[in-house]
Amino acid sequence: MTQTQLERKREQFWDTAPAFEGRLEVWQALRLACDSNDGQLAHAILASAGATVPSLRIVDGVYDDHGACYTIPQYCLSEPTNLISDRASGAAKTVDAQASMDSGLRTAVVGSPSVAALGSPIPIYRYDSDSTSIMSASPL
Repeated sequence: MTQTQLERKREQFWDTAPAFEGRLEVWQALRLACDSNDGQLAHAILASAGATVPSLRIVDGVYDDHGACYTIPQYCLSEPTNLISDRASGAAKTVDAQASMDSGLRTAVVGSPSVAALGSPIPIYRYDSDSTSIMSASPL
C-alpha cells in the first residue's frame, strides 16, 4: 500500500463512519484527536466532546456520554512500517500496463470502487484483443 492509498483509505473511513453509528460531533472530535501529535490535546478534544477511552487505548474503543462505542481502525492511528513509495508504485504500474499492451491483451477490472478501496481482492479478467473470450482470471 502506498502513502496515497493509505490517505484515501483514511479519508474514506472518516467520511463514512459517522453515517453508520454515533454522533457527528464525536466523530469530528475523534478525527481531530487521532490527527493530533499531542496526547494532552487529544485528551482535551475527546473530553470536550464527552468521549472517554476506558482502556486508555483508542484502538480498543471510545465511548460517548450516551454509551455509544466508536471504533477506529489501526490504519487511522499509525503509519504502517511497510508502505511502498508512491514513486515506486507508479513505476510498477507503468511496467505492468506496458507489458499488458505488448502482449495484445486488454485488462478489465471487475468490481465496485468501494470494494476495491477496502482492499478486498477483486478478479481481473484478461481478454484476447481479437475476441471476447476470457483468457485468464486471477485475484489481485
